Amino acid sequence: MRTFSKRPQKANVAETTIENEFNPSAQLKQTLEEWFQALLGVVMAVAIFAITIQTVNATPNIEFTYSGQALGNYYSYGVSLGDVDEDGDIDAFVANNFEQPNKVWLNDGKGNFTDSQQALGRSRSYGVSLADVDGDGDLDAFVANYNSQHKQNKVWLNDSRGNFTDSQQALGNYYSYGVSLGDVDGDDDLDAFVANDNQPNKVWLNDGRGNFTDSQQALGRSRSYGVSLADVDGDGDTDAFVANNGQPNTVWLNDGRGNFTDSQQALGRSRSYGVSLADVDGDGDLDAFVANNGRPNTVWLNDGRGNFTDSQQALGRSRSYGVSLADVDGDGDTDAFVANNNRPNTVWLNDGRGNFTDSQQALGRSRSYGVSLADVDGDGDLDAFVANNSQPNKVWLNNLDRYINYPPTNLALSNTTINENVPVNKVVGTFSTADSDDNTFTYQLVSGNGDTDNSAFTIDSNQLKITDSPDYETKSNYSIRVQTTRLTRRNFPEGIYHQY
Repeated sequence: MRTFSKRPQKANVAETTIENEFNPSAQLKQTLEEWFQALLGVVMAVAIFAITIQTVNATPNIEFTYSGQALGNYYSYGVSLGDVDEDGDIDAFVANNFEQPNKVWLNDGKGNFTDSQQALGRSRSYGVSLADVDGDGDLDAFVANYNSQHKQNKVWLNDSRGNFTDSQQALGNYYSYGVSLGDVDGDDDLDAFVANDNQPNKVWLNDGRGNFTDSQQALGRSRSYGVSLADVDGDGDTDAFVANNGQPNTVWLNDGRGNFTDSQQALGRSRSYGVSLADVDGDGDLDAFVANNGRPNTVWLNDGRGNFTDSQQALGRSRSYGVSLADVDGDGDTDAFVANNNRPNTVWLNDGRGNFTDSQQALGRSRSYGVSLADVDGDGDLDAFVANNSQPNKVWLNNLDRYINYPPTNLALSNTTINENVPVNKVVGTFSTADSDDNTFTYQLVSGNGDTDNSAFTIDSNQLKITDSPDYETKSNYSIRVQTTRLTRRNFPEGIYHQY
């Protein structure tokens, strides 16, 4: 803010336009140099103005709402989401236990699911993973079965219309709980890592046509319930993080040819049932969120070489069975949706550095064992399909698009020069805010960088007023810091700070 002499003519001030693309998550600093020449005084002065713009966004408000659908009444344990009938939306394959058939639920594109009327086997199925295992371009299913009356793990092949056929492969007599698919031997097809209870975990190698062969590896002998495959040590191949019940979780490192070696890390000793891998702290490697039964869920941070450290977060104390990681609040980091048994399901929001906070949503009170996240209603955010045991499966719709707090993109003052000796409480300029939502904003003086002369001004609505008549000879410029704020319907503020 500049004051000018009361002489009959005003100074000439060069105009400068900021053309930088505004980044709402960064701090833009630009120094504007203005050359001032007081006419009649033949005095040259230089003023340096530092303008700081910073977005200050509260955590976007998300709200999962029960869709009202009661999908079957089975002993469901696991679910995997994908477009199985190739109509452009996300369907569900649900693994059911106690000799009940596995089910395929077809989506109409708006998040409404219909039973496909397929009864796929009658095993004790605990886990399922969808992927194209036979190379024909559609999504098939690998189902982990808990050995009962010789019901072995199964591969169900898709005809691309969502109709599944048993491949007639009998893949081991094991007490299998979880399965994850990935190319472990580098031959460009998808293999299976199966987590077994009180038996060695197994790796099944695919020939590219959906035929699986036992790799003959016996990987540990823990009570393994969950597994997630990804490259955790940064060497370009697919490793395994295994969740164990009552024993330390284990990381199995791959040599690139599908041979796994125990990394010798003993990661906790909880009753771990599920695990999901993703980069939760933004450092470029894959970390682990582990769902624990009766004990706090844990986040294990990766150093990039496959060495995991407990983040020391105790996330709830529910009977957690499953977890799915994804960005549910649209802020660019990875959050967690946790399925809890006989407790409300919970959503844990990430601050981008791997620190999780309970969103305070209590989502149902079913016997939830599995969860998978995807955009099932086509509105651009991630919804949840939850597999419930002896109760109907449920779909929870994310209303992020309704409440998301889009940040303002610019704060401007209509006039940054004032005449000397203007009256007290004179309006010297008006504020305006550019915003993609075209909302009404409030303005206030705030403390912080550049607030040197805040006390010399007041703000009334969007009008900036000076509290005293300025004298150019004693003070020729002012610096103030202003925040613009919009309140969403859930009263989450967003704003930018601007220093003048």
